[in-house]
Amino acid sequence: MKAKKILLTTAALAGVGIAAYATKKTLDERKEAE
Repeated sequence: MKAKKILLTTAALAGVGIAAYATKKTLDERKEAE
């Protein structure tokens, strides 16, 4: 069961990282558009 919890934690962290990267990319593109 512990391995499953580690896997879920890793997936959650990866999801947060991807969301943060996408947000940053969008903000950077908006800055360039101005």
